[in-house]
Amino acid sequence: MAVAAPSARLPLLAGAGMVALLASLATGHVSAQTADAGIPQLAGEAAPRLGSRGAAILLDQANYWSAQGRPQLAQQALDRLLTLEPNNPGVLAAATEVAALNGDRTNAELYTARLNQIAPGTPAALRAATSLRALLVDQTVLAEARRLSLAGQREAAMQRYRELFPQGEVPLIFASEYYQTLAGTSPENFEEARRGMEAAVMAAGENRPLQLAYAQMLTYNESYRLQGIERLRQLVDIPAISSAVRSAWRQAILWMPGDPDAAEAIGIYLQSNPPDPEIEAKYNEAKGTLVPQWVTERLAGWDAIAAGRVNDAERNFNTAREGDPTDPEAVIGLAIVRKLQFRFPEARTLFEEGIALAPFRREEFTERVGSLDGYSSAAAAGNGRGNGRGRDRNGNRGAGAVAPSSAVQAWRSLNRNEANKAEEAAQRALRGNANERLQGELVLGFLAIRRDDFSTAETRFRTALTIQRTNTAAQGGLYEALQRQGRFGEADQLLAENGFRPPAGSLAFRSAALRQEAQRTTNPDAKIVLLRNALAADPSSTWAAFDLARSLKGKGQADEARRLERELAARNAPDALFASALLSNADGRIAETVARLGAIPPSARTEDGSRLLEQNRRALELRQLEAAARGNPRSDAARRLLALASQPDATGETQASVIRAFARLRQPANIEAAARAASPVPSTPATARIAIAGALLDAGRAAEAEAAVANLDRDSALASEARSRATTVRAISSATSTDRLNDSGDRQGVLNRLAPSTGQASSNIDVQLSLARVYSGSGRGIEAVRIAEPILEANPDYVRARAVAGEAAVASNSIGRAEQILREGRARGADELQMALLEARIARARDDNSRARRALEEAARLRAMQLREGN
Repeated sequence: MAVAAPSARLPLLAGAGMVALLASLATGHVSAQTADAGIPQLAGEAAPRLGSRGAAILLDQANYWSAQGRPQLAQQALDRLLTLEPNNPGVLAAATEVAALNGDRTNAELYTARLNQIAPGTPAALRAATSLRALLVDQTVLAEARRLSLAGQREAAMQRYRELFPQGEVPLIFASEYYQTLAGTSPENFEEARRGMEAAVMAAGENRPLQLAYAQMLTYNESYRLQGIERLRQLVDIPAISSAVRSAWRQAILWMPGDPDAAEAIGIYLQSNPPDPEIEAKYNEAKGTLVPQWVTERLAGWDAIAAGRVNDAERNFNTAREGDPTDPEAVIGLAIVRKLQFRFPEARTLFEEGIALAPFRREEFTERVGSLDGYSSAAAAGNGRGNGRGRDRNGNRGAGAVAPSSAVQAWRSLNRNEANKAEEAAQRALRGNANERLQGELVLGFLAIRRDDFSTAETRFRTALTIQRTNTAAQGGLYEALQRQGRFGEADQLLAENGFRPPAGSLAFRSAALRQEAQRTTNPDAKIVLLRNALAADPSSTWAAFDLARSLKGKGQADEARRLERELAARNAPDALFASALLSNADGRIAETVARLGAIPPSARTEDGSRLLEQNRRALELRQLEAAARGNPRSDAARRLLALASQPDATGETQASVIRAFARLRQPANIEAAARAASPVPSTPATARIAIAGALLDAGRAAEAEAAVANLDRDSALASEARSRATTVRAISSATSTDRLNDSGDRQGVLNRLAPSTGQASSNIDVQLSLARVYSGSGRGIEAVRIAEPILEANPDYVRARAVAGEAAVASNSIGRAEQILREGRARGADELQMALLEARIARARDDNSRARRALEEAARLRAMQLREGN
């Protein structure tokens, strides 16, 4: 299994993906559980409740399998539900939709007819009719649209989708794939897609998978990401989709910029999810952009003074002073606290200290603190007027209501994420004294950073520094603004000039930014330079080191790549071990991969990591047994391999690996025994049958391969992708068999063998190439060329297409074209054996016996070499 490394780049939007959008009974509309029975109730017109707990369980199963992308199993659950609720309009409508997604027109028509009998004209009947109409779309065009979307060719995919829905009226069951594909084509189309999905979600009621798809789509866009994350958070406790929701939630968090909004969102995520080093690193980065904690404490201190909580105010102001000993506001706050505690000498000392820190604010501070000459003035502390209170129930002496300045109001609103209020108060502060102006500029600067307006932020912070050159908040803000604009040299110069220490997470941001730029760079050398800089900015960055190692390996600098890999493994942190395991896995170093993944504590191992570990453990065991069985088909190792082929495996990968191992060992009896042991039974999952069939094809056992997938390509309950793979297996099997018949001269047998395949997979190139070979050998060279040439043009590196096209050119007496096909094949590095055989055909056509003999001798030599390597 190929496991992708985390990337700062957004993934391709899913085009087909999970298209089984079960309507959660009649396109959703499942209400909350009833108070009496706790059974989900169908909402909507004439939609009766489910009558038993068994029915509710089946509904949950249908929802679950649909959310897992297994519409065939969702259909099975609905079929059983229909035995309990045969006349429930909502159940019938849901079953119609799932049948439509499966391409099962017979059952869809049956459910719709029953609905029209028992509930004509109801919303459920209308939904069923819509689903039935959706079955009328051109399935070939639909399949092509999905293929293009999955391949990332979204604009081309949308052309196909618009052919299907020219008026833009998209049936609900296709809403997810249609709008998610549209969203990925352009920013303007994203807005159109968002509105379309929003309308679909509203129409679908409680259709949880569709809600998940909508939430995911929102997270792909920066403007709507927080809204999407909030929707995911609300869906995470729904069992049927919980795993998918958590995965989408995590990825959306990683896409967020490192700002205060991200810090809050990540904090919420961490409260309800297991420890995650990558998320925690992101959290540290985002926390670096929060309003400094000492500012928050200072604001809390003034709030406590206003509320008469003197002890709380003392604690807040002391914490603020620890954060910034040069903050005059915190010192003056403490002076007021000491006055309220009747500790006048200390209050006077603090007052003078505050004046020394900000001499230009003497008049303001004097008015705020009031008289410090004795007891009578204590009640007036905080506003210079005598509006005192008595003690509160906690023993705190009251204080008069403090009217906060505009700057204090601005900081308070900023801290509460009230951006508009913060901006208004900050603008008022700009009309005040020097300190008010300073604080106003700082607030406006931090607001600009939150809005990603880094140029404005830079201007604000530079203005603040003209008021107070040593202000740490302004230095930190300017450093962040320069970093976010990619002006790292100027940011470093700021550090050198002022001795400013950057906030936690800033270097991690620089590293991430450089890594993003590297991912956008197509020049391999420039990519390596950027990744080196990213790793230099943050040597602890796991994924910068990972990307650099991969890029170095691609440039042939394997030694340095392996050094980085070893350094990652030596860190012994879960994410670093996982990254190093991905690198060793890419090289096929199974033992190292197993050791590194096994060193990750199970609680810290991701789902991908656990899956990769299990696959590599099994692969390592198989490799060791294959090596031990070489040359001795009756060895204990061979028996153990056969035993593995008999063990249940829902994926079929174990059985497939055993068959391929015996094929490499060239042990026919064991291949046959493994094929018997792995032979599918009716309960074998379709995916396992397809995997086993593929291995049987590789082992040259076309008949068993075709038997393994018999009827799967016509199984309407099977997902379209699996049906397509089954069709491909059958087509390749037919092609293999017909090639053998063709080589033996049985042309009619070839045509008989190909007839079913050409009808079922007319677009399958292997079937078409087999037919072209038949025509070539039957004197119908022109027809063979018409088939083979377009396939070769579309697949110039597919050696079978090149060989058949060359054979067809010879058969049509186009010897010059055949020579061209041969030259181009060798220039492209095509398989030497196939090219030697093609050259022999061309030489025979030219009556050049000497050349033909040399070509055949070369073909024999190459075949012998293949056999030796296989043994």
